Amino acid sequence: MAPGITAVPTPARILFLDAYDSFTNNIVTQARETLGADVTVIHIDDERYIGAGHDDFLELLSAFDAVIAGPGPGDPSREQDVGLLGKLWSVDEKDMLPVLGICLGYQSLALAFGASIERLPEPRHGVMTNDFLHDDRSIFKGIGEVKATQYHSLRVNIGHSIQTQNSVSYPKQLWEPTEQCPDLEPLAWDWDVPPNKAVLMATRHLHKPFWGVQYHPESICTNEEGARVVGNWWREAQGWIAENKILRLRQLELTSRVPVLAQTIQRKEEQAREGKEGDPMTSSRMMLKLDKCGDAVQSRTGPGSTFLSTRKVQGVDLLRLDALERALHQEWEKETVNTKLVPKYPSMSKLDVLKKGYEISRENSEFSQQAFGEDIMARNGTKSTMPWLRPDTVHVKTCGSGQLRVSEVCGMVRMHDPLSQAVVFESGLKPGLLPSEVGTGRYSIVGIFVPNETLRLSYSVYSRTLYWKTGQGKTYYHRRVEDIWEYLRELMDDLRPIKEPAGPRFAPFWGGLMGYASYEAGLDTIGVKPSPRQNTNPDLQFAFITRSIVIDHTMKKVYVQSIRSADDMRWVVATQESLFNRFISPNRIRPLAESYPLVPKHQLYGLGLHAVVSDISRLYPADVQVKHLHHLLLREKIKDGMCSPPLRKGYESMVESCQEEIAAGNSYELCLTQQTTFLLPPTDIQSWKNQTNPIFAPGNVPWTLFRNIMDRNPAPFGAYIRFGNCDMGSGVSIVSSSPERFMSWDRKGRTQCRPIKGTVRKGPNVTRADADEILQSSKERAENLMIVDLTRHQLHGVFGSNVTVPHLMEVEEYETVYQLVSVVEGVPPGVDHARTPEDWEEPSDYVSVKTRANTSAYGIRALAASLPPGSMTGAPKKRSCELLKEIEEDEPRGIYAGVLGYLDVGGGGDFSVVIRTAVCWEEDRVEREGKEAREVWRIGAGGAVTSQSTASGEYDEMFVKLGATLGAFTADPGHPAYPME
Repeated sequence: MAPGITAVPTPARILFLDAYDSFTNNIVTQARETLGADVTVIHIDDERYIGAGHDDFLELLSAFDAVIAGPGPGDPSREQDVGLLGKLWSVDEKDMLPVLGICLGYQSLALAFGASIERLPEPRHGVMTNDFLHDDRSIFKGIGEVKATQYHSLRVNIGHSIQTQNSVSYPKQLWEPTEQCPDLEPLAWDWDVPPNKAVLMATRHLHKPFWGVQYHPESICTNEEGARVVGNWWREAQGWIAENKILRLRQLELTSRVPVLAQTIQRKEEQAREGKEGDPMTSSRMMLKLDKCGDAVQSRTGPGSTFLSTRKVQGVDLLRLDALERALHQEWEKETVNTKLVPKYPSMSKLDVLKKGYEISRENSEFSQQAFGEDIMARNGTKSTMPWLRPDTVHVKTCGSGQLRVSEVCGMVRMHDPLSQAVVFESGLKPGLLPSEVGTGRYSIVGIFVPNETLRLSYSVYSRTLYWKTGQGKTYYHRRVEDIWEYLRELMDDLRPIKEPAGPRFAPFWGGLMGYASYEAGLDTIGVKPSPRQNTNPDLQFAFITRSIVIDHTMKKVYVQSIRSADDMRWVVATQESLFNRFISPNRIRPLAESYPLVPKHQLYGLGLHAVVSDISRLYPADVQVKHLHHLLLREKIKDGMCSPPLRKGYESMVESCQEEIAAGNSYELCLTQQTTFLLPPTDIQSWKNQTNPIFAPGNVPWTLFRNIMDRNPAPFGAYIRFGNCDMGSGVSIVSSSPERFMSWDRKGRTQCRPIKGTVRKGPNVTRADADEILQSSKERAENLMIVDLTRHQLHGVFGSNVTVPHLMEVEEYETVYQLVSVVEGVPPGVDHARTPEDWEEPSDYVSVKTRANTSAYGIRALAASLPPGSMTGAPKKRSCELLKEIEEDEPRGIYAGVLGYLDVGGGGDFSVVIRTAVCWEEDRVEREGKEAREVWRIGAGGAVTSQSTASGEYDEMFVKLGATLGAFTADPGHPAYPME
């Protein structure tokens, strides 16, 4: 290479072809950090190139220095599974670029040069290889012992004797090409699983700049030596580029490309005017770019410059052309390549698409033109009559919590009334009223509905219709919204308090939105079509809570808060004093009987329980009486209930279908679920109205179930939600005791996910040591690892390289199970390490609206980018969700497998995964055997199916998880009191 000339400009420009894998962003981040490269990602079926002529694909390649052919689901022999990957291997030498194939990309490379693709006897998904052998050559030069994570059920067969006969004639034969594949040189082998025999782990083409690895160098469990191959590949690629004088040829080619470039610009401009696909960059814009960057070239050509020294060929300044080409590439990439909006408008640039989206938004809604509060006021009055608009500040009073329970707070504000709307997020507590699990569940939040005022947001992904209504049915407005998550991000920005809180501000929730997003709402974010069987119930519902009570169970403190008008400070003071006097003051007189008044015996005679009540009253103190009566009345309500759990045969058949898809390479892991229905007599509202003490009336089933489920299965993310009817569906009751945090972020956008995968049922013969041993098995760790790598991918897409895994596959103990838990964190640029509500220390951080930095917006973006929860889908996510729709026979999951939580007006948020949950829609009724229509409670449960699963084992695991919730429908712990169909 000539003095002063480098092989590749810095930073390198790498094209990543994404086969819809759920680990793509991990590889992209690794390449950016390891190589210092600019990486552009496009999908393998990008409609601008997949159906275009070969010249268009070559034009795409000409903008880059190298290509990474990524992993993904599917079979490399199926054209629809590899798309643009298959075009890489037939490019002429003059247009060729160095390529690194990973997993599917590697298999596509091998298939193109003579190899066959076979199914592994034992698929390898989320498992580590412990018998990895390489020859210290090529991309493995200088690499030590490799511990590699594998995600594959197919293998490459090059016809090597080690594969066909399990032997070689001499040691070096192991690294020699075969007659079947004379151009492919083996670089690494794996013997970890005897039934699989020798599996080729890496190869390179002898005459072309193509390399490939079967394993995933980016996985959190691949060791440092295994990850170094990416840097080694780039070293090899640069050597090939230098040896083949690509830079010189490229510069010489530019001399003839100047007039061609102008013609291309004109042609694409004409196509855009005619509505055809093409680059929307106009010639005038192009020349403006050329003029602007021309004068800046000289400042980039000092010692060590990555450009050629100034020289001319046939009168053309090659230095200027190289700089101009780079500037144009960067503009092109910015505007057309790296955007998900382009496929909707293939003839538009990203900027034009954004403009188009803005115009559509303006056409469909006044919201985009006005702040939320101004929009509502314009329709419905002034701030003096609607004090819950954008808050001026947060009004707060605090006191110690003593032995205060969440149930007592709810009793005081009468959330137990069956006609009352309510949102309660309750942390399950252990003795001493401390959080049941270290690191989660520090806070409980009681959201209080203001009669005739509290607004509720409802949204359907099918109709794209959003409603704002009160609990009394008044509609403030409705409109079409294409991107509900961008709407919520803008909304929460508009609702940030104008002034800092007027009092202690440590509580993670000051006020804001509390509610849920369904599983189908998550499917919508990844482009999976909703089930045609989905009913009209909302996919998202949130109440705009302006009054709240927050209990800090660790610091033993209560926060009474309002974000309404200044006059509402009177409510804050009165409520705080009432809580203190009734439940906290040393002079209080109760205990529990005041918040849960005892039922007079004569009210129970009609239920036939008078003898039992007499015994309870004689044997137990008042607070224990309440608990026992609670269970007794629930039993009376459900004694005629009918339970319909999934049948073993049908569920095991679904497990086998999942494993067939995994064996075919279509998924790494599939999180199969099914729903159990429990039919109960309908709620008798009139009976409730006639009761002197309505908390114990038969009609109050949802609240009774919630108290029962929290007694039986205390978990960090308990929830009780009761929403009334809305225009797009019936009212809903949700009772949940979820152990799994999906995602939380603080007011600076520091974000944490806690995926749970791997379950062991607790029992008298199962010790913590037993659980540790079981949960460290290959199967359990594989389930968790796949979701950890998926979660990293999702957060890398929002936070770039600022993603860490501080806790990997640790065992946590819950009331009924042991589970394997990991923690993944992401941090916005310029912000220090991630902190969750459990880690905050007073005084809390407050991001003033005056700074407008608003890094908290990262939290909502991360939430939208991560739905539906990976622990409920499997990986790769999109393909897995499509497969699960088919296997589960297109049955909507609804609220189950979605998320529920809050969006705080201060910028924070916290959401749990909707598991261990029962849901009832008011209008969901079933008639049985001539009896009156019964209300339907639905309880979802399931588990992650992998290649190592057994059908019977998966059914048993599903039932373990189901039992944690289903047991709440009886008063006898561990002994369900219901008939089985």
